[in-house]
Amino acid sequence: MDSLTQLFSGFSDLFTDPVNLILIIVGVLLGTVAGLLPGLGPSTAIALLLPLALTLDPVHSLVMMVSLYLGAEYGGRISAILLNIPGDPGALMTTLDGYPMAQQGRGSAALAISAIASFVGSLLAIIGLVFLAIPMADVALAFGPNVYVAIVIMALLLSGTLVGGSILKGMIAILLGLIIATVGTDLQTGVPRFTLGMSGLLEGIDLIIPIIGVFGVGEVLWNLKSRSQGEMTSIKTDKFKMPRLSELREISWTTIRGSFIGFIAGVLPGSGTTLAAFFSYSLEKRVSKTPEKFGTGVVKGVAAPESANNAAVGGSMVPMLSLGIPGSGTTAVLLAYLAMYGLEPGPTFFANHGDIAWAMIAALFVSAFAGLILNLPLAPVFAKILDIPQAYLFPMIMVLASIAAFSLNNSIFDVGMVLVFGVVGYLLRLVNISPALVVIGAVLGSMLERNLRQAWILANGDLAAMVLHPMVIVFLVIGIAAVALDLVSKARRKRKVADIAE
Repeated sequence: MDSLTQLFSGFSDLFTDPVNLILIIVGVLLGTVAGLLPGLGPSTAIALLLPLALTLDPVHSLVMMVSLYLGAEYGGRISAILLNIPGDPGALMTTLDGYPMAQQGRGSAALAISAIASFVGSLLAIIGLVFLAIPMADVALAFGPNVYVAIVIMALLLSGTLVGGSILKGMIAILLGLIIATVGTDLQTGVPRFTLGMSGLLEGIDLIIPIIGVFGVGEVLWNLKSRSQGEMTSIKTDKFKMPRLSELREISWTTIRGSFIGFIAGVLPGSGTTLAAFFSYSLEKRVSKTPEKFGTGVVKGVAAPESANNAAVGGSMVPMLSLGIPGSGTTAVLLAYLAMYGLEPGPTFFANHGDIAWAMIAALFVSAFAGLILNLPLAPVFAKILDIPQAYLFPMIMVLASIAAFSLNNSIFDVGMVLVFGVVGYLLRLVNISPALVVIGAVLGSMLERNLRQAWILANGDLAAMVLHPMVIVFLVIGIAAVALDLVSKARRKRKVADIAE
């Protein structure tokens, strides 16, 4: 009950100052725009707002920043659903069913489902943050780097079976993503890796570049090819309609499961929204009676990752506030803000600065409602993007992709890399390989390498010491079993088709 008392105190502090409410609305709107623009995202947006933050007191500044964080998680899904361009890595899984819904003329419905699932995920995760902060943080802290290696390997094995088709092709795409993650100078040995003698690759490839390239530019090239062959499927637009009641009932348990998965993933430092969305989508596909429909525009395929990645926001605040450990890249930036004001999160943070901690949590609650109230009415406005003639839309996408790439490091080389990855995305689609798998490999690759190095050092190079851990074995068995089950199910389907043909 003490947590509830403190939370109500946080609400009281929040509502007694009307400036806080204004800053929450501003933060949610700015976050939505930041998420909508590929390459910006919550981390960059919060960092860019540092000059403004310096003019505000700590409570006002942090209230606006956590609101922006939550708003950006929804904004990234707008471009993912309408243009097949994830605003950030966490929106990757949303493209799989969100964009097909838009192609079927249900873009506004997909946006509405996204907003509702995001709201529920945020709300449930914040409730979890209130009651489970200290216990959950203790569990997460018990996971060593070898456990995170096993989690990533499990995710990579699962991803090969996630989007259907050939597992071999899926693994090839993932391997390409892992190679992308290793490009650049090895920080420990100083040895350049896969740089091809190009100085522009010495610092590695920013993850936003392959995301913009394979999804944004690759989609444009694919549509131009389809148009030239008369195969292009035009994207239909529809008048705004709320999702059907049957669809809301259909996604109810999906959203709850996704929220739980997202919260757990957020608590695990370094996991973040990408893994949360991935595991939630993967689970829904596996428990579905019609898994073959995933990737064709099913509402569960939108609700699962959306509830998870928004729940991960609340989850990532647990280790940040309770232990001073960032649960995501964005909370790492928030930690820098707290340090700027002389505040040090950790076991004593709630005791020493409880007013600020509970005001931030209360702001997350209000931001979740503000995001739903603001984004549901704006769904038809966002859906109007699809009314833009493709003769204008494609050049606009290319311009935005170039601007986003250039703004990362003010480098023309990055713009060229986006075009290269656009061609890669186009070629992948030609051979029926999902570009999402390449990006998943790139996103998880850096996490895999970092934790593998740490685990190897802690185990003194003893492979057995790394592997013979109960949680490591559990995660590896789950990954291997998933691949085996997928192979068996595909073999059975082939036999059934052969029997019917006979």
